[in-house]
Amino acid sequence: MQPFTVSIQEQLTTTFYEWELLGRGWLHAGEPIQLEPPFTPFFGHSIPDLQMVDDAVVPTVLSKVASLFTSNTQQETSQTVDSISYTPFPFGEDSSLIRHALTFPRGFIPNTTAVFSFLTMLSYIKQPVSVELRATSDEIKYYIVCRESDAPYLTLQLKTYFPEIGINTSIELFEHILDTSLPLSTVDFGLEQEFMRPIAMYQAKQPDALVPVLSLCQHLSAGSTILLQVLFTGVINPWTASMLRSVTQTDGKPFFENAPEMVPLVKEKIQTPLFATTMRIAVQSEDSGTASQILDTLCFAIRTQARSLVNTLIPLFTDTYTITQRAMDIAFRQSHRFGMLLNLGELAQFFHFPAYNSAFSKLYSGRRKTKEVPSIAVGNPYSIGINEHNGKSTEVTLSDTQRMKHMHLIGATGTGKSTLIIQLALQDIAKGNGVSVIDPHGDLIEELLARIPPQRHQDVVLVDPSDMEFPVGINIIEAHTDTEKEVLASDLVASFRKHATSWGDQMNAVLANAILALLESPDGGTIHDLRRFLVEQPFRAQVLSTITDPSVLYYWQKEYPFLKTNSIGPILTRLDSFLRPKVIRTMLIQKRGINFSELMQKQRILLVKLPQGLIGAENSYVLGTLVLSKLHQAALSRQNSSNSRYPYYIYIDEFHHFITPSIKEMLTGARKYHIGLIVAHQDITQLQKEDTELMHTVFNTVATRIVFRTGDSDAKKICEGLQSFEPSDIQNLAMGDAVIRIEQPQYDCSLETIAAPYCEEEHRIKNSQHIRALSRKSYATHKSELEAMLLASLSLSTEKEPQSIKKEHTKNEKHQEGTQLSQSYIEVAHTDIPEPEQQTSTHRYLQLLIKRMAESKGFIATIEAPLPDGAGQIDVLLKKDKQQIAVEVSHTTDAEWETHNILKCLHAGIETVFSISGDVKHLKKIRTSFEKEKYELKSQQVHFFTPDTLLEFFNENDVIAAPASEEQIIKGYRVNVTYDVISQEEVTRKRNLIARVISDSIRKKKTK
Repeated sequence: MQPFTVSIQEQLTTTFYEWELLGRGWLHAGEPIQLEPPFTPFFGHSIPDLQMVDDAVVPTVLSKVASLFTSNTQQETSQTVDSISYTPFPFGEDSSLIRHALTFPRGFIPNTTAVFSFLTMLSYIKQPVSVELRATSDEIKYYIVCRESDAPYLTLQLKTYFPEIGINTSIELFEHILDTSLPLSTVDFGLEQEFMRPIAMYQAKQPDALVPVLSLCQHLSAGSTILLQVLFTGVINPWTASMLRSVTQTDGKPFFENAPEMVPLVKEKIQTPLFATTMRIAVQSEDSGTASQILDTLCFAIRTQARSLVNTLIPLFTDTYTITQRAMDIAFRQSHRFGMLLNLGELAQFFHFPAYNSAFSKLYSGRRKTKEVPSIAVGNPYSIGINEHNGKSTEVTLSDTQRMKHMHLIGATGTGKSTLIIQLALQDIAKGNGVSVIDPHGDLIEELLARIPPQRHQDVVLVDPSDMEFPVGINIIEAHTDTEKEVLASDLVASFRKHATSWGDQMNAVLANAILALLESPDGGTIHDLRRFLVEQPFRAQVLSTITDPSVLYYWQKEYPFLKTNSIGPILTRLDSFLRPKVIRTMLIQKRGINFSELMQKQRILLVKLPQGLIGAENSYVLGTLVLSKLHQAALSRQNSSNSRYPYYIYIDEFHHFITPSIKEMLTGARKYHIGLIVAHQDITQLQKEDTELMHTVFNTVATRIVFRTGDSDAKKICEGLQSFEPSDIQNLAMGDAVIRIEQPQYDCSLETIAAPYCEEEHRIKNSQHIRALSRKSYATHKSELEAMLLASLSLSTEKEPQSIKKEHTKNEKHQEGTQLSQSYIEVAHTDIPEPEQQTSTHRYLQLLIKRMAESKGFIATIEAPLPDGAGQIDVLLKKDKQQIAVEVSHTTDAEWETHNILKCLHAGIETVFSISGDVKHLKKIRTSFEKEKYELKSQQVHFFTPDTLLEFFNENDVIAAPASEEQIIKGYRVNVTYDVISQEEVTRKRNLIARVISDSIRKKKTK
């Protein structure tokens, strides 16, 4: 038999695989060992001594590698390659294990950089760390387990990189991890190819490798349990240099000529830290067949998710690795097998925190992001809620000083704002604080009435318009200092202007001066007297005779007569609609009403119930703003009594409806008077629509913000002022859950509000009735007395009506500017004006009417004129000099279509657009629809008119009387004309007549 010589290449290749086997995770020992394989440096490929083989067996590379797994691996490999050691280091750690149970907030998305940084920091830990996914048919749990000495460091790193994750630490009980009464099927994994070849690595944009495993866990049947355990530790020895030398020759060229890709693969793998890793799965079920079936499915899922183009994981089966040894290794977080060498990305493929997926409800159900309560919110007298973080419950509290800087509650309807208001108000009441609550719905007030303690029943002032028999008086027109008078006049004007469909600067001046006149009168007055002052000239004269303020007198005696008589029409209309409901009228005609200054000074409880269904939404809002104005006046009066200022808290639900100058002043200055505001609303758009300046004041001035669930855009805006929460955290808050920020962004935390104490129905009724009776007795008046007082105050004239005034044509007569208000009611001779033909549509009729109106004012009017850009037609186009006005008429079309027509004109470059409708409600809908578009008008203007208000607009922008002879514009053309001078009385007469005809004509068109 001829001896043969093993080639040098075969010897070198055999040496490579003998050394490479250390890092695959295949080798097994008879006792628990350290995860990191014994390190033998690989200094390069050197030529060994040739061996003469004469045993009639021709060895191959594979046969030599396979021989490593025969009966005594250690002995045989040492005989084959003396320089490579396979002797493992025993594992003798027996200290206690600490389990970190993790909870993930809904909407949680792991940050890739944070995952890699966290794992890098864990490489510092010398003892194995175990990451585990355990699932039953009821739940999925995520754990990180380490030795007791490493627990503080691991907890610190978790909080640093993932502060939103909840952590609950406890001592791990070994007997709880496996059920000894059930069959166990388990397997561990190793690398299929050379350990230098990377498996799939974790990337944020790639499908999550845990999804198939979590899917199996989510749908696990009853009686079965799944455990995925990844045990790892950072390597200590310099494996990276040896790995690179093992695949290159001394000249740097690839060692494997047929696998040159090994060099770049090794370079890719050693870019990040290496970890010695053991990965295994265990399944228990009521029968071994089911357990084996689940195990096979999990093996397939893991192999699939680990597969890269060059390597994957494979299950390892070793007969000498008994099921008892495996169970002990699982329980004690140890291993009989060498750990495979994985880099950071490979390890992260199976050790990362899963992104939120609603399909895995067993993992995320009921979980949300939490943060520990800051120290400034601990140990204060007022409880806001409970902070649950990492298994610890802490009460979130505020001090009086913090509350004086105001509170802002925001969240969608039904999220818990009212519950928090009730809870806070009850604490104030129990501590003896003064409280005012303004509720535009009424439910909140009813809940408070049921729970106010008996010792404070006498302090309650209940303003409830639904109590028609005993209305509580609120005299809006009452002030004492000059500052209070200015505040009242400003707020009342602002409130009326906000809810009026037509308003102008003249009306501001008229209403403000009328209010000041009543305030300056020693006889005082009510809002009912305000209407009389504007309507009844004798009453106005009587009031003016009692005041001494020269500015007010000058206005009414000198300026007012020059105003057009229709300047007070919208004011009277608004006053009429406000005072028309008897429930409001009987409240506001009382000169002796609630003394708000006394109420605040004596720490009373003011409950203002404003049911919109009873008094109307707009009246509810106006009344609320007026009450706020009175509270502001009372706050200002406290500046003279600094030594006796007790805390007083004002709660305003849906506060965007009550925006006046007072609310702005109170937000910025009420703190110095010991007034704390608690304002609540649903979304930011409500503030933007009403008052952008106020929105900025709320977000920049209010110190404490409590955020319930909101929409996407609001969540983004709110999170600009939070340090620890993302928009998704806000959007996913459950009912009663909230996030609070106190003074600064870093002082934010999560909380759960506390429900109001339960109240028996019998107690609710009894408590409420007793408080109502006491409030009636102290502050209310029976309606019969008020009706008699109202009847006595009304001036019902029985004088003969004035005769018709005939028009006189007098040349060069000086025009008399101004008229007394009574002239606006002069009877005019009836003139028959032809009605539009029945077959003519109302839409066409309005077009013709607008055309005639405009032509009388010098415009060229064109019906159905084409738009400049050819995108359609305009109902009526008005031209005068360089001015163009597009008029869009609506009779039957919906608000959305009319908004489209308005935008069509604006996009075509028309500077001014009028939207006309004979139906006031429909006109409001059109305006609301247009405002929702948030079109940036810049220099363009959009106006909304009924036909009669359009006429007023034309008249207010027209000359009352033209010169006797001059060049005029008639229907858009220049002509020389001569007119008789028309007096103001004649102009007024014509206006009233035309307005009446327009109204009657449209009404008749609707009935035909």
